[in-house]
Amino acid sequence: EMGGLVLCAKADEPDLWRRYAEVMGREDDLVVFGEDEPWRFNFLDYEQQKGGGGVTENLVNLFMTAMAYSSRASGGAQDPFWERAVKQLLRNAIDLMRFAEVPISLANIQKVINSAPTRRMDSAGQQEWSRSSFCFECIAKGEALDKSPADQRDFEMAARYWLSEYLEAIPEKTRQSILITFSSMADGLMRGIIGELFQTETNITPEDCFDGKIIVLNLPTKLYHDVGITAQVIFKYVWQRAVERRTVQHYTRPTFLWADESQFFLTKQDSEFQATARSMKACTVYLTQSLDMYYRALGGGADARSEVGAILGNLQTKIFHQNSHLETNQFASELIGKQWQTHWNTSHGTSTPESNFFDQDPGSTDNYTTSSQETLEYVVQPSEFTTLPKGGPDGDFLVDGVIYQGGRQWSNGSNFVLMDIPQNY
Repeated sequence: EMGGLVLCAKADEPDLWRRYAEVMGREDDLVVFGEDEPWRFNFLDYEQQKGGGGVTENLVNLFMTAMAYSSRASGGAQDPFWERAVKQLLRNAIDLMRFAEVPISLANIQKVINSAPTRRMDSAGQQEWSRSSFCFECIAKGEALDKSPADQRDFEMAARYWLSEYLEAIPEKTRQSILITFSSMADGLMRGIIGELFQTETNITPEDCFDGKIIVLNLPTKLYHDVGITAQVIFKYVWQRAVERRTVQHYTRPTFLWADESQFFLTKQDSEFQATARSMKACTVYLTQSLDMYYRALGGGADARSEVGAILGNLQTKIFHQNSHLETNQFASELIGKQWQTHWNTSHGTSTPESNFFDQDPGSTDNYTTSSQETLEYVVQPSEFTTLPKGGPDGDFLVDGVIYQGGRQWSNGSNFVLMDIPQNY
C-alpha cells in the first residue's frame, strides 16, 4: 500500500481523504497535519540533519523556493540579478551561523541580516556596532572555533561578505528588497499555528510516507491564504528531496504526491523532480482547470510556458475531462495527434440532349461525379472536449475522460481511450 503527501487548496480536502481512508480501511495510515493535531515538522532542523556536507546549499534552495512563491504572490518580478543576490545573502548568513555553531533558524537568519552594517563607520561606530550586532557576534564566535582548512576558507568568505561586500557590492535599494522579501516570508512562518507546526519539534517526517503513511497538509488556501501555500510548498520541496535521496530496490514501497488545484503549489523544481520521479517510484497526481492556471502560477511569459512544457512532458498519463478552455483543448488534441483522413465529395448534375424532328421530348440525364481528398486532421477535435459528459444526476454520475498515456497502445489500437469514470464510490 502506497504512502504519500496530499496538498490542500480547498477546505473540504482533508475530510475527503478521511472518507477515502475509511473506505479503504487505512484510517491508521492517515496523518492529518494541521491545527488541533499533534503533528509537528521543524523543517530547518530536519534539513540540517539530512543535508550532509551540502546543508548550506540545501537550505538556500529551500528558502529560494519559498521566496519565489512569496514574490510571485505579491506580484514581484523574478529578476536574475535579484535571485543571485538573495542566494548570496542567504548562503553567507547560513554559513556564518553554521561556523559559529549558532542554531540555524528563521529568526536567527533575520537577526544576521538586520544587524549587518549598512553604512560606513568610523572607529567609534564600529565599536558600537560590534557590541550590539548579532552578525558581529557570529563572526567573533566563528573566528574562535577550530575549523578545517576548507571550513576556514568558507568562513573567511562569509565574514568578508558581511564586513564589506554586503555594504559595498549590493545597492541599498536591492538590500531593502531582499530584506523585505525574506522578512515577509519568514514572518508568516514564525507566527501563530504555522510557527507552532513548523518551528518547534518534529514527530512526522517525509520518510513516514515511505512506510505507508498518508500525510494530508490541512492548511487550505481558503483559510490560511499565502502563508498556508508557502508552508505546503516548503513541505513539498523537502518531501521531493527525501524521495530523491532514498535508495530504491525492487521491493521499495512506491509513494505519491497529490495536489488538487495544483497551480497553487507549482514550482520550477517540479520539472527537475519529475525527470527522475519514476525511477524513485514516486507518482505525481496534479489536477488543474486549464493550462493558463499553470502559466500564471509561474509568472507568465515564455519562461513559464517552457517550464510548464517540461513538467507536463514528464507526466506520462494525462486525463482530459469536459473543458471550455480553447488552449487546453488544443493541447489535448495536439498530444493525441493527427492522421490522414479521406473526405469524399459527390456532385450531381443533369444534361438534356438537343431535340430533333422525330423526338420532340428527348428527356434529361442525371450525372454523378465522385472525388476524394486526403487531409491531415486531429484524431480528436478540440471542440469534442467541450461536449464530454460531466456526470451528476443527469449523467448517471459518470464522467467521461479521455486518457492518454505516453508509449502505450490501448485495446482500441490508439494512444488514447475514452472511459466512463464513476463519481460514486
